[in-house]
Amino acid sequence: MSGYLCVIEGIEGAGKTTCANALTELLKALDLRVVLAQEPGTSKVGIELRRVVKDPQLTITPEASLHIFSAARTQVIKDVIRPALDEGMIVILDRYYPSSIAYQAYGEGLDLEVVTRTCLDVVRDARPDRIFFLDIGVDVMRDRLRLREEGTDRYEQMDTGFHERVRRGYREQLSDPVFKLIEGELPKDKVLRRVLHAVLDDLKPRRLL
Repeated sequence: MSGYLCVIEGIEGAGKTTCANALTELLKALDLRVVLAQEPGTSKVGIELRRVVKDPQLTITPEASLHIFSAARTQVIKDVIRPALDEGMIVILDRYYPSSIAYQAYGEGLDLEVVTRTCLDVVRDARPDRIFFLDIGVDVMRDRLRLREEGTDRYEQMDTGFHERVRRGYREQLSDPVFKLIEGELPKDKVLRRVLHAVLDDLKPRRLL
């Protein structure tokens, strides 16, 4: 039985992690088999790579960032995503390859074709069934980041122009039918409700409900 891979995407402060966590709990409450993963992260290798690539004290080239994220992605696919999908489970993933396209190509200026080819080569055996883009403005992002108690990471410290390019990079990917735009500036409960309803609609014909 094939599983279902759902990705939550967005710029910094969009509410991806909050949404992914809440969605996972709601699906589990429906007695569905669900795995939550974060990228980069989840696997031991991914956790270490996440610490490196987000460290604001390090200067990392865009090329190096692309390869670090690709390495973390390869590992989480092998360790978590592919095994869960093969067992017919639902996988909720906090970020995936659209982040690399938005951040490394649009944000950091790497060649879009090269980044896209690199990403799709890595995920060829674990393509998402649905990608939710939680869209917020950069001004809203700044307001939300100011309210956070923890310190900012390397990407959160980037200038407004960078984040505007990243947001545009996501919006350029919306032509892919697997993407679904969600207004991320809505209250959290409304964002979650829209995502949940879309996921349940996807699951019905797959007989995963």
